[in-house]
Amino acid sequence: MSQLRGRKTHVIIGASAADTAKTISSPAPAVGNSMRVVAYFAVATAAAVGAVDPQVAIEDSANLELWVDNFGALAVRGTRIGMVFGFDAGIPVTSGLAAELVAEAGGTGVIFQMGMIVEEYT
Repeated sequence: MSQLRGRKTHVIIGASAADTAKTISSPAPAVGNSMRVVAYFAVATAAAVGAVDPQVAIEDSANLELWVDNFGALAVRGTRIGMVFGFDAGIPVTSGLAAELVAEAGGTGVIFQMGMIVEEYT
């Protein structure tokens, strides 16, 4: 975490187990602060995505979907999805709640490497 001009940057990364859903979470903001997701990524590794169409969603910690992306059925190993919104833009997170990046299970052998950058504003 770094702090610059009234903001804190949280970088959160994680990986799923094979064919398993995964959630990574930011810390909840301090009272009175706001948060937004400014970038995220997910990469399918170890195997190609099966016949499923797995979603990756940015949610708040109350499970409200704020942004949804998907890999598409039969995505090849190494397929990457993600977005950089910019440090003065981004997806606002519901006041007082943490940000989460949630990946559905991708099929036999699929592991998702994932991460997000969350800005907390004072």
